[in-house]
Amino acid sequence: MLAILRKITNKSKHTGLPLWLEISLILCLKLLAIFILWKLFFSQPSTKKMRLPTPVVEQHLLSKPTPPAQQHHKKTN
Repeated sequence: MLAILRKITNKSKHTGLPLWLEISLILCLKLLAIFILWKLFFSQPSTKKMRLPTPVVEQHLLSKPTPPAQQHHKKTN
């Protein structure tokens, strides 16, 4: 059991860094990548035409949906 604990706390074979530091650096890089992707693709609308006034969006989202019109189809043989 003691040998396993020593292996865990030793430095990584690949980077020479302690495991906790290596994991922390990788997590920071992943968070940075997610932030950059969010800024590039999701932070603002693509065009000014895509912007709607807030009351219009609220009314659309909070109003009761209207039932779809029923269409009668006749089967032809």
